[in-house]
Amino acid sequence: MTAIDVNTGNVAWHDRSFGKVNIVLADGKVILLDEGGDLARVTLSPEGMQVRWRVPLAAKQCLDCAYGGGNETLRARPADDDRPGSAVES
Repeated sequence: MTAIDVNTGNVAWHDRSFGKVNIVLADGKVILLDEGGDLARVTLSPEGMQVRWRVPLAAKQCLDCAYGGGNETLRARPADDDRPGSAVES
C-alpha cells in the first residue's frame, strides 16, 4: 500500500504488509481484505499504517468485499476457478 500526499504528489509512505487489497471504510474504520483471504482492520495516518488485527478469513482467492448492516460480505472463488465468484458471507 502506498500513501500519496495530495498537496505535493510526493509518496508519504509504503507498506508491504499486504498484497493486493480491497479497502472498505465503514463506520470510520478501515477494513482490508487481501487477495489471500486475510481480513484486517487498520489505522491509516500520514505517518503510516498500523494493523489493529488480521485474521485468515477465507482459504479462497478473494475478489472483493463489501460492508453493510454490520456484515462483511466476500465474493470469492477458488484460485484455479476462472468462473465468476460466488457470495460468501461472514
